[in-house]
Amino acid sequence: MAEYGSTVGSDASTPSPGETGQDDYRPTREVLRASRDQAMEEARDAIRNMAEGQKTRAAEGLGNVAHALHETARTLSSEKQAVTARYTDMAADQLERASRLLREKDWDDLMGEAERFARQQPTLFIGGAIAAGFFLARFLKSVPATPAGTGRTETAAGSTVGAPYGGVAGSSYTGAMGGEG
Repeated sequence: MAEYGSTVGSDASTPSPGETGQDDYRPTREVLRASRDQAMEEARDAIRNMAEGQKTRAAEGLGNVAHALHETARTLSSEKQAVTARYTDMAADQLERASRLLREKDWDDLMGEAERFARQQPTLFIGGAIAAGFFLARFLKSVPATPAGTGRTETAAGSTVGAPYGGVAGSSYTGAMGGEG
């Protein structure tokens, strides 16, 4: 009988690590790791391209709003509302600066500046983020969201007509008890 810790069974019949098949999986692991890394890089590139497109659209939008505010300031000035015109013009100038910044800087630079600002002025940064979220939510609520092919349409009065509870347009609602509609 063998004692605990003896070397019984560790003779020449015990396979070496190369014979167990462990090395057989190494090329597969490396291929999977390379595929994962490539997919991650492609995803980063896609996100970066999407962010750049959004940045460009935001810059154009800010430029348009700034232009409209300058026009409003001119109108206010001609209507003898100099104080309001001056503040409107100042707001337009700030929007133009923001638009120019978005056009000139790349995404990484903007993120770096946002991070620096957040570290220097955390309260102002959080307040600005909350305000931006509020305005974005209001904007998204004001945009009609009718996916194609849903059978739902928005009326001139703003109400939505079509299929009840996500059903098929033109079908009747059978109710909770499954009765005829």
